[in-house]
Amino acid sequence: MRSDARQVVTAATYDEKLYSQVNEPNQKSVVFRLEKTHELQEKSNLVDGYKRCKQIVLDAGFRKEIDWQDSVSVERLTESSLLQEHAWVTLSSGMKARVIEGLFRQFSEVFFDWRSAEVIAENEELCRVSALKIFGSRNM
Repeated sequence: MRSDARQVVTAATYDEKLYSQVNEPNQKSVVFRLEKTHELQEKSNLVDGYKRCKQIVLDAGFRKEIDWQDSVSVERLTESSLLQEHAWVTLSSGMKARVIEGLFRQFSEVFFDWRSAEVIAENEELCRVSALKIFGSRNM
């Protein structure tokens, strides 16, 4: 048996039935079955890992966000909703969600309630200065 086939057999020792069949005349077929068994085990491990992670997220109180994400549809995506979500993610990457929740209404007003990128770009300086004021920045 080739060394790569031995590695597959070694990796599949958890399946005693297939492992015992390695001495069959058609070893190529057995190795293929062992590879498929190993792939299925890896996929099963991934699924189990995903389920554990999802449960941790749910236990941490994020059910509402998961339900919201399930309701999102690309077909209903608008420029305004994309701008709003982008702003939320960008601001959240540097601050706690509670801080953003308290400031986001102000940012929305400054950026014309996310009406359009064109309106924001036409008023770039006003948006920048106004946003910096929300942060209390002196570098305007």
